[in-house]
Amino acid sequence: MAFSIDVNTNSVILKLPFSGAIYIQPHDNLLVVTANERTTQQELEGVCQSLRANFGGKIFVNIPRSLHTQLHSPKDFPSNLIDNLEMPGLNRIRTVKPITLQQNIPAIPPGITIFDGEAARQLILQNTSQIIELMRLSKFSEEKIADYLSKGQEGIKVLMQGSHPVVLMENGIIIGMCNLSTIGDKIGYISDTLTQPDRIEAVTRLLYKRAAEVAIEKKLTEIKIIVPPNREPEFQGYGFVNSNASEDNFYNVSASFTRPPPGSQIRVAYEDFCRFIRNQQQWLNKFELTGSNLNNLAVHISTPHLDLYSIDCTRGDVDHYIELFGNAQARENYGTGKPLPPEKVRPIVTMWGDRWKANNPFSGFIIVEKGTHNFVGHIGMGSTNQPGVAEVACLELPEFWHHGYATEATSILVNRFIPEIVRRGYQLEGTFRTATISEKKKYPLESVRAQVWPDHIDAHKVLMRVGL
Repeated sequence: MAFSIDVNTNSVILKLPFSGAIYIQPHDNLLVVTANERTTQQELEGVCQSLRANFGGKIFVNIPRSLHTQLHSPKDFPSNLIDNLEMPGLNRIRTVKPITLQQNIPAIPPGITIFDGEAARQLILQNTSQIIELMRLSKFSEEKIADYLSKGQEGIKVLMQGSHPVVLMENGIIIGMCNLSTIGDKIGYISDTLTQPDRIEAVTRLLYKRAAEVAIEKKLTEIKIIVPPNREPEFQGYGFVNSNASEDNFYNVSASFTRPPPGSQIRVAYEDFCRFIRNQQQWLNKFELTGSNLNNLAVHISTPHLDLYSIDCTRGDVDHYIELFGNAQARENYGTGKPLPPEKVRPIVTMWGDRWKANNPFSGFIIVEKGTHNFVGHIGMGSTNQPGVAEVACLELPEFWHHGYATEATSILVNRFIPEIVRRGYQLEGTFRTATISEKKKYPLESVRAQVWPDHIDAHKVLMRVGL
């Protein structure tokens, strides 16, 4: 069986002779079968039987309402399709619109801090023992805990890569977490909800409120969850309803679970996913959040000939930029075309440094030559007056022109780093103006642009080489 990686949803796409689509989230043993108007009942049943035999794990089935009307009774169809003998409680998929989860949620109590995305990811990696204890308190099976531990540090990183985690901390202790994953383009899936047993509902509500905010930012239309049978009334209180009553055009049939058979293809998919993530991050030497609120971001990117470091004004980077931006030859085809005096350079560099301190990767990098550690120049990106559009700019000292360094730095930024931060859940923040309003807001990154002077031939060549 052939697999491909969807870098936008962190899913593995299974290529089978099937008119619909099959998504695999191997870190969670989850398969999602999405039929379309051309799918027949015989084809759907055959695919599900094949998945159970070769993969195992959890299976979600989504079928269009137009197809559902042609099928057998709703009560008969799910059991005929994927009867669930081992874990019948899993036949309880519930759906909620993200905006519903945000309603009637109390304010965050004093002393509790919510982290999500990269900050939450690092907290989980740094506090594995606390997560294991929460899993036990949340009555996760020892088999599930053993599987989590068996993946090791790299496996946990892959699990975190494939989801948007949310973590609640109180006095340095993790008191709750959940993972929001994306299924296909528009559907979110909450898994691994962990809470302290004496605060289940209060902590869960806060976790899901933040997950819903993330879902809205990602433009997801609904969130699905497998509800334990003994918590059905509680989840109805959050707004989760029977998926069959969903307002969208899909009828969610069932979730099935079978233990992955020996030699399961889901293990192959997991290993492929690990390999993909490992290859993606060979160039990323450092991506670390520090500080009391985990909002001080430091990044180090490595290429064959260069090192790119996030700007740090305490390291002496300002002096390098005064040299670069004050160089008339370097600035000839950049910005205004004129050199800048030190008093104008300092605020610009400070602004870039402050973005990194605010966990905003849409900022600037200092470029250093490998081996010699000589200062080469600057590359960075930021918002534009168009929501969702970022702009990239690169500037080098003249003595490093025609070394291929501009192409190397721009390529790693555009083709590796930007997709990486999008995968990690970062959004583009800026002040966007129209004829009537001006607002500061975050938008998902949709495209990247660069501006060059018409007669700057070398810059045009660089942008063509990197795909801009």
